[in-house]
Amino acid sequence: MSTSTDDIRKQAHQGNIVALVQVLNSQLAERGIKTRGIFVDGVLQLLCEATQPEQLERWTLVPQIENILESISPRNIQRVRINSRILQNQQLLWFEEINRNPNTQLLWSEDIILKKPPLPQQILGMIQDSKMSAQTWQNPRIDATNDPDQNQQFNRGLVGGMAVSLAALLVSFGVYQWLSLQNSSPEDISSIPAETPTPIPTPGNELSDQEKFSQAVRLAQQAVAAGEVAQTDQEWSEIAETWEEAAELMEGVSAEFSRYATAQNRASLYRRNQEVAREEAGKQSEFSPY
Repeated sequence: MSTSTDDIRKQAHQGNIVALVQVLNSQLAERGIKTRGIFVDGVLQLLCEATQPEQLERWTLVPQIENILESISPRNIQRVRINSRILQNQQLLWFEEINRNPNTQLLWSEDIILKKPPLPQQILGMIQDSKMSAQTWQNPRIDATNDPDQNQQFNRGLVGGMAVSLAALLVSFGVYQWLSLQNSSPEDISSIPAETPTPIPTPGNELSDQEKFSQAVRLAQQAVAAGEVAQTDQEWSEIAETWEEAAELMEGVSAEFSRYATAQNRASLYRRNQEVAREEAGKQSEFSPY
């Protein structure tokens, strides 16, 4: 069973849309969500369906799908649009249908940009893919002859080819690092600490980028948990304030931070969640008998 799951994740990593949907369906099954996918004009279009709107809460579903996809790191897929609607029987032309009538078909849609893994991780993935391709590739003519000499020549050639590919990848990585150092100013290079495992305190007890990011994530988790049980306008107003604080922390992350792009993406999402919470507070206020 685990071998089959690993194979599906490998196919999903290669950018196989069917495998990606299988992984998403497996991990979203507990929420009762079914997904469909199609790759159109450089964008992965996902359709998430459930029987109840509560199962498709935007502020919980979007980060969950983003985390799943970034853990898979599908090749050649960076832009994703998440569409949600109540489960329908008609599924054959779902993409054409939501494009034709998005306002009536969808509960909401959200665009996200997947963060690319670091360059060393990309190189490691390419090496692993090369090994997997080498293991599955077969030469029918050599297998048919069963000639030991020919098989030995083939194996030497295969190993040599993999060695050349690995060397080229390592050289590319070295060139990348060299160019990075060349493009850095002397001040940038001198500011890199030699080996400092503990962060240097900043003046005025100002939070570091990592602390801002981590605290924003904790606040977002608190807001999600509170949103699952909130009923009054006061509770929704407090949730909106929590989302606002989380968004401000993400917006305060500097451009030099390694997860800056993710922080900007999350900040935009938190702002939208803040508006949704405010709308819920307004609705509860309208229906309040007091």
